[in-house]
Order: sequence, then structure tokens, then C-alpha cells
Amino acid sequence: LLIARTHTERHHFEHANDLIFMIDMATGRIMDANKQAEIVLGYSRAELIRLSISDIELPVDENDSRIIKSTRATAGHIILEQVYRKKDGKTIPVETSARITEHKGREVLLSFARDITQRLSAMQAEADEKRFAETLRDSTAQLSKTLNLADVLDIVVQTIEKVVHSESVNIMMVEGDSAKVIRNLRKYDLKTQPKSLAIST
Repeated sequence: LLIARTHTERHHFEHANDLIFMIDMATGRIMDANKQAEIVLGYSRAELIRLSISDIELPVDENDSRIIKSTRATAGHIILEQVYRKKDGKTIPVETSARITEHKGREVLLSFARDITQRLSAMQAEADEKRFAETLRDSTAQLSKTLNLADVLDIVVQTIEKVVHSESVNIMMVEGDSAKVIRNLRKYDLKTQPKSLAIST
């Protein structure tokens, strides 16, 4: 290994939870990579060292690697979020910490990338919960101001749209074994007062 000069360093390098790469700053070629990089990206080490970093990251443009360009612009060290492309074509979001160093007279980039899929999912879930709570609060305030069925149906449909982001929202009147749409995104039918309401998305 290029990075690990001692047995201890090699052990830490190979068993790190992060994906670690040594990258030639001049060419963008991957000079070395650890076991976690192989596991997560689906490449063997032999395959990885035949690639450039731009083969696995989604670049800023066609001519340069994002990580190399960004690190040069920040005096040699940067932390940023990226998207990596795996061998099977699937993508994963990563947080990358990179710094420029020297190896055998060459300027190289040491890049440490961590899969942040779960973190982003948790953040999205938290944002969704906050939006739901705010929407419910606003809807409750609006409903308390009207007894008009048409207005109530409008508010309910608008609330569902905000929460579930559905392309279509219908409110159905269920009576016995039959059901009839009395409200959707664009129109409603109030000829018959509903005995019970069912919401479908």
C-alpha cells in the first residue's frame, strides 16, 4: 500500500469506516484505496487504481474533479458533501474531508469519505415532521373559522397535498356499499351531503 508505511498504519487504513483514497493531484488518478472503498463502491482495489476520482464522483464539469478543484480553492483542506457513483451505477451521498499532502515528491490528495445516506434520511424525516405539524396547525386554525362544507373540503384537500405531495387527492362519500368522489384537486360536488368521508391519495 502507498498510504500505509507501517503495519499499524496499514491496519487502521484497511479497517477504517470511511472510504479512503490517495489521489494524484496532477492527473486525478486514484493511486490507492482502502477496503471500505471496495465494499461500498463495488470495485476491487485493482479496478479502483485504474480509475480517476472523476469516474466515481459526480463532477462539477466535464474537465475537472470536484474534490480536486474545491481543495485547491481552499488552501489545501476542505469538507464538502458529494455524490459517488458505484460500479453498478447507483449513487450514494457522502461527506468528504480532503487535504493536500506530498508523497514521493508528488502532490497528492488524501480523501476520507463517509456515507451519509442515513443522516440525510433522518434530516428529511425531521423536516417532513416539522412541515406536517405546521400544516396541521394552520389547517386547524382555518377549520375553526368556518362551518361551510365546501370550505372544509377545500382545506382538507389542500392540507393533504402539502403533507403527502400526491399528484391527486380525492375525498369520497361512502354510503353503504357505494362510494362517490365529492372533492378532488379541482372540483367538488355538493349535491348530496355526505354521511361519512373517506380520503384517498
